Amino acid sequence: MPARNRLAPRGESPVLALLRNRNYALLYFGQFCSAIGDQLYGIALFWLAFRLTGSSTAMALVGAAQYIPYLLFGLVGGVLADRFDRRRLMIATDLARMLAVALVPALHVLGILQAWHLGAVAMIQSSAAAFFMPARSALMVAVLPERDYQRGAAAFSATIRTARILGPLLGSFLFARISLEYFFLLDAAAFLVSMLTTAAIRLQAEGNARFPGQSGAGSLLDGLRRIGANRNLASCLIGNGVGMVAWTGLYSIGMVLVAEERIGGGEVTYSMLVTAYGVGNVLANLVVGNLPVRNRTAWIFGGWLPFALGYLVLGFTTDLRMGLAAIAFAAIGGPVMDLGMSLKIRAEVDPRDLGKAYALWYTGSFGGSALGVLLFGPLFDRWSIPEGFVLGSAWLAALGLAGMLGLARGERAASEESAAV
Repeated sequence: MPARNRLAPRGESPVLALLRNRNYALLYFGQFCSAIGDQLYGIALFWLAFRLTGSSTAMALVGAAQYIPYLLFGLVGGVLADRFDRRRLMIATDLARMLAVALVPALHVLGILQAWHLGAVAMIQSSAAAFFMPARSALMVAVLPERDYQRGAAAFSATIRTARILGPLLGSFLFARISLEYFFLLDAAAFLVSMLTTAAIRLQAEGNARFPGQSGAGSLLDGLRRIGANRNLASCLIGNGVGMVAWTGLYSIGMVLVAEERIGGGEVTYSMLVTAYGVGNVLANLVVGNLPVRNRTAWIFGGWLPFALGYLVLGFTTDLRMGLAAIAFAAIGGPVMDLGMSLKIRAEVDPRDLGKAYALWYTGSFGGSALGVLLFGPLFDRWSIPEGFVLGSAWLAALGLAGMLGLARGERAASEESAAV
């Protein structure tokens, strides 16, 4: 059974009330620290690849090494999250990630670090994350009672996104003080914190591993059939992957080039843009977590529209303030989409398939991301920065409008029909 909160004292903030749930508080704090480490890792990974090679195509290849493992192992991770102890799965994968990222400063000290080493570390780290993320999402369902899930998921998302502010700010402070290679050591320390807090979570057996009796292949195929039978949900999952192609190409490749070649300032400007993105994320989370979500599909696809407009402005500006405002506006889309998808999975997926549904979401996201860096990396080597951003923004706008005009109407019609019955 999920852990239950005592009634919160009158006047207590919603987040503090949620944190009185011990298991949720441990997960919240551990993943907040881990997310700050992830931000330092992400900044250092792409900038090191760019410094070592001077090529956006090389950045794309390192990015692909980071995203492709989710395609290979994401669904397997979902099956394991539904079969085994989720806490132990998270601890084991955190240990693997900690050891992997610690290799970068070690190779730097030895004087043998090369770009392909970054790709190898990214592949190991992401392979472990493919098992970690479905387990974490399924564990979230176990630690929160149903009445608290929307607020808890929104608060958790806001915390992870706050790391997108604090991580780059910390990175900006550290750029002049330590080498980029040592950012990976800080990420390793963050994984250690995540391991310790996860180990301290205590759940009843059925809340931690719901269906240990399922066979692996049979469980996966049966779960995919059940999820695929909900065509609206399946279309949302596919649409998410399609959108991530353009989103990742512009965020991971395009934004580095904007910081370096259009606005100027290199790593510091890039950190400021990532920080502004985090600010937009957090402010949007504070709002959307308390709004009624009547049409989940409309939220999922509508979130692509702020991305489209914000990225379009970012691709043309040479002014830092305009760039910060544009990327902060674009970031509104993330919490809108994520909350819509989280609520849709929670409401429409069989409890036996929660891990698999989250794995499909992440697999589609990172599969789209892998394709995005492979497509936009060479594209930015040949096209101008504004041209690349026009393509990506048009891609996102078309997807958002198509989903809202088509699939969102379908969900509304189905809801009205169900209410009439």
